[in-house]
Amino acid sequence: MASEDDDKVLIRNFLRGYAGSLGLSPPKKLTFPDKLEREIEAIDALATWDSGQSLAIEHTLIQPFPDEQYKLKGEIGRIFEPLCDDPAVPLAGYHIWLKVPLDGLAKGADRNGVARVVRTWFQTIRDLLPDGRSELPVSGLAFDLKLVVYKQFLGHEAKGAVSVTYFGERTEGELSGVIRKALDDKLCKLVKYKAQMRFLLFEMSVRSYVAWDVAKHLDLLKNDFPKLSNVDNVWVVDTSEVNRLGRFFCTDVWPVEVGKRFFACDWVDDNQ
Repeated sequence: MASEDDDKVLIRNFLRGYAGSLGLSPPKKLTFPDKLEREIEAIDALATWDSGQSLAIEHTLIQPFPDEQYKLKGEIGRIFEPLCDDPAVPLAGYHIWLKVPLDGLAKGADRNGVARVVRTWFQTIRDLLPDGRSELPVSGLAFDLKLVVYKQFLGHEAKGAVSVTYFGERTEGELSGVIRKALDDKLCKLVKYKAQMRFLLFEMSVRSYVAWDVAKHLDLLKNDFPKLSNVDNVWVVDTSEVNRLGRFFCTDVWPVEVGKRFFACDWVDDNQ
């Protein structure tokens, strides 16, 4: 989300989804200290419930470096991204992420032919995928193409969804740098704030990574940021498909095992 108002809407909707996932009502009071106290370092949001429970929130974007957006438009993306919009492809009740190597398309390969094979292959294996992370080759191609696949249960009544992201030689190092900068910018301000709980929201408005990637790098960086132990939860908030799906996805990536707490939020703008 780009604007200040969008930041507020995201946090409001996140809190609705978070409270709903626990069977609670939304917070009684929500303020945005950072918008009111420009001259001092203030947190982005403070939520308070009827019980007196308080929650401090810092929100930041986890964006790819500029050339990563160019990669997303490459030949491999034109093959896989149509799966996201094909109503016959998703598996009801599950969100499936396909993590595709940027250099995975063989030179001279018939792109349309590869796309047909990929679609057929995915519809064949989607029911057989284990929950969580797996690696598997795309069968039926004249060249080797191995994907990393993540499958997450949304609920028995939920519509299925398919999403695509990419990886390559540079993306791992880039993500580590992005997370390090986010922690440098946000962590001290958050932990200084007196609240009973503290959340850090990492928003992905352009998907170049998945929640599991963020969790891995947080674990690798935790010794460099001891104050992370004072943060109750870090959430990956994936808003990359809000316009298409009308909802966004929230995954708890710290300190619990990724995916232990997950929910989808409808995008509701109270100002409209």
